[in-house]
Amino acid sequence: QTLYVRLEIDETGCYATTTQELIVHPLPEIIIPSPLEECDDDYDGIVSFFDLDSSRSEILQSVQIEGQNQSEILVNEFIHTITQAGEATFETTIGKNYVLEISGSISVSGNPQGQIDAAFFTEDSEIANEGDPRTHGCIDGIYSSLLCDNPNLRPEPDQYDSIDHTYRFPFTASTSSIFAGFSDSFYSDNSGSLTFRLYEIFDNLNISYHETLENAESGENPIEGLYTNIEVDTQTLYVRLEIDETGCYATTTQELIVNPIPTVLVGPTYEVCDDDYDGIGSYDLSTLDETLLDGQTGVSISYYESQEDADNATNVLDVNYQNTVPDNQTLYVRLEIDETGCYATTTQE
Repeated sequence: QTLYVRLEIDETGCYATTTQELIVHPLPEIIIPSPLEECDDDYDGIVSFFDLDSSRSEILQSVQIEGQNQSEILVNEFIHTITQAGEATFETTIGKNYVLEISGSISVSGNPQGQIDAAFFTEDSEIANEGDPRTHGCIDGIYSSLLCDNPNLRPEPDQYDSIDHTYRFPFTASTSSIFAGFSDSFYSDNSGSLTFRLYEIFDNLNISYHETLENAESGENPIEGLYTNIEVDTQTLYVRLEIDETGCYATTTQELIVNPIPTVLVGPTYEVCDDDYDGIGSYDLSTLDETLLDGQTGVSISYYESQEDADNATNVLDVNYQNTVPDNQTLYVRLEIDETGCYATTTQE
């Protein structure tokens, strides 16, 4: 709003006028992000490795200011019906961050055969190498200049919406433009359309985390780096989202949860009699389950030949097992809580 200001000399009544602009800057609308969960590592309900940055993406993608997403702004769009070849050039600024979004569900005839769901063929397609965007030569399939110089560097689609059939490729511009489009050898029986959208990512939103609402409101004492919770098992942090240009901000909460790990014990030595003097015996490892679980429910148990396998849950042993080290051997046992995936390990002689 514009107001008008009058300055008048009392003695003579002479005056001048000017204007005064009033601007009400909008506040960002901020969600409550998903809880950050970690597994306890020593049964005390405290961990030292909460990565608060992992919630930034969820917060930024949901930010609304005056009805539009301010963390990314649509700067160009190209809608293409695939009954013919077509491409568009999107101008970019070197060094700025963008997202290229490819959406649509289409059917391609000729070579290759099959359905294309956004940027990739569906799993049940008969894929010819030149038509698979992951190994394409930039003359078939769906492409952009981000990918064509070296198809082996095609980024993994870290954001995929299976309902809207949308892939999103974040990148930092290294050229002044990119192109996006569709090319194929046959078009007569193709159907459907693709939409290419280019979004610019804005970096004018600052997120900080605080232990108290008072600190979040004032912007003081932001938490830096990995965080160690100071309240056992669960804790609430406060998040401040501030617009650089205006200083306007909003706050929300961030829940931290430390999930427990199973209790473990070292089971009694499992002994069998050697029947042919070779130091090798047969074991039914499932007979150890009840002892090692020690009454815990909702916990899965598995056995391994190395600590590394137990930590990674790889190369799980069949419960009908023959030792591979004669006479004496140590196995490693993994107990995992089904609901959270948190686990602990122990040994079994």
